[in-house]
Amino acid sequence: TPFATSRFGGWRTQPELSRHRMGNLPAAPSKSKTRKLLRDVDKHCREAATAITQADVFIVTTGAGFSADSGLAIYRDVAKVPAYKERGVDYADLCVPDWLESEPEFYWGFWGGCFNDYRDTGPHEGYAIIRKWTDAMFRQSDFAERIRARLQDGSGFLGRQSEDEPYKVDSYPGAFYLFTSNVDAHSFDHFEASEIRECHGNIECFQCDQPCIAKIWRAPEDLRFALNKETMTATIATAEQKAAMEAETEVAKIAEDEVDKEDEEDGPGEEGEDQGSRREGGTSDGENAAVVPAPSSAPNAAVGRINGRSRLTTLRYMPPPQNDPATMPKVNGGSIFPPGAIPMCPSCGEPARPSILMFEDDSYIWHRSQDTRWKIFKKCVAAEIREISSERKARVAILEIGAGSNVTTVRNTSEQLVSYFNDASSVSLIRVNPELPLADDPELVRGDYCEMIPIMSYGLDAIKRIDKIIEQWQEECEEGADSGDLARRGDLRGFAAAVGAAEGAEENAK
Repeated sequence: TPFATSRFGGWRTQPELSRHRMGNLPAAPSKSKTRKLLRDVDKHCREAATAITQADVFIVTTGAGFSADSGLAIYRDVAKVPAYKERGVDYADLCVPDWLESEPEFYWGFWGGCFNDYRDTGPHEGYAIIRKWTDAMFRQSDFAERIRARLQDGSGFLGRQSEDEPYKVDSYPGAFYLFTSNVDAHSFDHFEASEIRECHGNIECFQCDQPCIAKIWRAPEDLRFALNKETMTATIATAEQKAAMEAETEVAKIAEDEVDKEDEEDGPGEEGEDQGSRREGGTSDGENAAVVPAPSSAPNAAVGRINGRSRLTTLRYMPPPQNDPATMPKVNGGSIFPPGAIPMCPSCGEPARPSILMFEDDSYIWHRSQDTRWKIFKKCVAAEIREISSERKARVAILEIGAGSNVTTVRNTSEQLVSYFNDASSVSLIRVNPELPLADDPELVRGDYCEMIPIMSYGLDAIKRIDKIIEQWQEECEEGADSGDLARRGDLRGFAAAVGAAEGAEENAK
């Protein structure tokens, strides 16, 4: 619902999440357009690399498809298990708060299964690649320092942080921010808490289901759920159940190591073979062949059934909990995560739930300061863009990955950001999606309003392609220039511009 009654401050606006799509509907390309988009994947990845390396500000927006590359299930697959099929329920049916009251163990079969999956699965390589880009180009740049100075100068960026929130942020972002609808909390493995906006919450945070208090608390590090896959019901795992689950995890890690060794022994594919894609129809006739994007690494994934690697850097950048479950006062004097039962509220003793915005949800508690930081960041960026507009147009690159048509919050946000920054800056929207890479708002592709770069590919495949281009440019740049010619190590803006100009001249000559 767009608005919900809050017991803590009157009316509050909620993010878009309902059974109905909001805003412009995603536009599926025609068959001929699809063939062209597939042929142009490498070309568009090169355009994306140019946009990113020339940008002053870099904003990444991610949807469920970004998590799929880690081996996690997406909307259409998450409920594809026999127990749900027998009951005739899908994701939209399961992702509602009412189950907690009517069938609490069935409710936790879904959310407890998700919790285990997210804790067990490591973020894919794309997270680390994006972190590498941000470290090289958007944390210590002149523009980043100017934004940081604005944030520090009475903006209120670190204000409005309540003791009722799960953690406290004490740092400032530069010229990078991540906006995501994913609730797996994997962003905290690679990005700073001060540069993350989770519009739907995350699985690591809990709240009262009522809610009787406006408090959000962190899950314990050792929390696990014992999932019965035949009935898809779950309770908090006992010590014995945890030991058994840890043993299974250790076996899985050994199997992973063996696969890694085999891959190293096998080496790369045949010379010239593209391991990240294949040619449509099995052909390879150059420009006449359409490149089919590499498949997601999560085929057949569902709740309790994942295809990812082990998680090694769990919540590395999430600050320590303000509300530690071990020390929180409890209404009944017992644990709020009792083994063999379900999570409980420490204040009223009634059931607790993940602090995640669900369908038909009027009790979700916002992480208010996280939302405030995102809004203040955007305002400071816009102010800095206007400040330098008399000298030049700032460049903003928005990279959207894996945002589809089921819940369009991320797609809408990406296109709203284009409008937000467009007046005094040059904006590029890079939309990576294997099915719906085109603009939803037709205004975006009219005239020079925005540089729209559609990449018809899965997220990780596109990130690797873009990174390969950037690395190649950097090598050429460093080989052909003295160290003093670079503004800083890893700064490719001037080089990318020169490459772009040279390619344009070559194309005109043809």
